[in-house]
Amino acid sequence: MLEKSPIGTRAVVIVSSNTGHQVLMCDNGLQALLDYNPDEAVGRSIRFLFGPETDAPAILSAVKSATSLQHPTTQHAILYGRHGDAQNTVVTCAPYYDAAGAPSGCLVALEASAAITTQQALRECAAGDESTQSAMLLVSAEPPHPIQTINGTGAALLGTPAAQLCGRPLCTVLAPRADDPRLDAAIRAARDGR
Repeated sequence: MLEKSPIGTRAVVIVSSNTGHQVLMCDNGLQALLDYNPDEAVGRSIRFLFGPETDAPAILSAVKSATSLQHPTTQHAILYGRHGDAQNTVVTCAPYYDAAGAPSGCLVALEASAAITTQQALRECAAGDESTQSAMLLVSAEPPHPIQTINGTGAALLGTPAAQLCGRPLCTVLAPRADDPRLDAAIRAARDGR
């Protein structure tokens, strides 16, 4: 079974601009990140790295944007290694130019990440397993930052039943309890991506 790659493990893959997005070349980082050596990757569609939790349309759209619009993008994705293990990955797609300076594909930079997807956070939050460092609540990134879901541990920390917290803006919940060191630690951990 493939172990999770250490955070910061990197790979560079060059894919074609045509619809199949065939791998044209890649570095040895793909071996360290997903357990594929370059010879196995070249000639295959980039889709061979996708799996059940990969947001394929988002990645393919980023590749298309990089190749046709010359617009780089960075996003979080779950890619899959040789043995089917999911790897949290930061994917950066940028235009790739040949030696003459003409656009000739997409440079896809991959980096192992400690970040988790919203779906993973929702599962962890719903499970509420206190033995792990899981999400206690999910808050919208859009102002006024309403609480989208909260587990029992998070509700207990805030001293309010979960049913009364969902949908409320975070600032209305935190103001009276902002001095709680556990809450401060949770906010710092979230800000740091842990």
